[in-house]
Amino acid sequence: MHPKNDIIKVVKNLCFMDGLMAEKKKEKGSLPTPHDAFFKANLEDKNRFCKTVKQHFAKDIVEKIDFDKLNPVSTDFIQKDLSYLASDVLYSTKVNDKDAYIYVLWEHQSSSDPLMAFRVLVYTIQIMQKHLKAGYKKLPLVLPAIMYHGKESPYPYSRNVIDCFYDKELAEEYAFRSFNLVDLTIIDDEQLAKFDPDLLFEFMLKHSRDNNLPNELTVMLLNNPEQSQYFLNSGYNLLNQIFYYIESRKDVDPKYIANLVEVINKNTNGAFMTYLERREENAQKQGMQQGMQQGMQQGVLKGKKETARTMLVKGLGNDLVVECTGLDLDTVLKLKKDVAKA
Repeated sequence: MHPKNDIIKVVKNLCFMDGLMAEKKKEKGSLPTPHDAFFKANLEDKNRFCKTVKQHFAKDIVEKIDFDKLNPVSTDFIQKDLSYLASDVLYSTKVNDKDAYIYVLWEHQSSSDPLMAFRVLVYTIQIMQKHLKAGYKKLPLVLPAIMYHGKESPYPYSRNVIDCFYDKELAEEYAFRSFNLVDLTIIDDEQLAKFDPDLLFEFMLKHSRDNNLPNELTVMLLNNPEQSQYFLNSGYNLLNQIFYYIESRKDVDPKYIANLVEVINKNTNGAFMTYLERREENAQKQGMQQGMQQGMQQGVLKGKKETARTMLVKGLGNDLVVECTGLDLDTVLKLKKDVAKA
């Protein structure tokens, strides 16, 4: 038997060394608190993890889990910006002979988190994304769990993510339901023609794989003249995109584009060509204004250089020339060389 004092000394030394190791890992960001290390040390043991799941999960799901095929999974891919979830242990296994994940999270903050259900959802999505990146074609089952030991008892917030919304009733009705699908492939052209003209792009998308899109669009506009308003309502940039999209069909004959423009112009009583001409005139005016501005800037620069040359001829210093003309030093030095050569 060792003396009692020696035993106490050995235990203190072990605790001291463990503390140093924990501090070093803490500096690296892998173990933020002693709670984290303690939790991981327990649940990274597979046997203890199994017992924890069997103890705390519902009996019906436990019976479906294949504990013999339990394998640890790294959690490095999980974002660590969810401050209330300080530690996590992840295992993969089989449920009903299908791939699944059992994901256990431990929250050891002294304060509870009203958005915990949402944070768990974020973690769950990340696990599913990791699963798909590994080459799987379907989503895995994720069984999240939180081990809570905060000051408030019992845990005061809901475990249902619906309760994280401002409008719970609206969320219950619309959130996490099947997404709204606009299936253009099954909407009849006549029905599309009844939509607001600003939605004419939907007709174009429906026929996007047809090389004769210009013809189909022309026929559609002949039968539904009001839809031509779409082209008048489009800004200049969007209009460029529209015709680029139409012309991107394979082997489009330019005459079909000309026919389309003619129909649009006719349906808008000539307003479309007027619109295009006005746009072109504005573009030309902007070009002229830019040209005038550039000319004025060049004239001002030329004047500054002439002033600088005069000052340099009179022997004034470089710094003074820079200060008086606003030219940069490199330009002044080049002018000085030209003056010296003259």
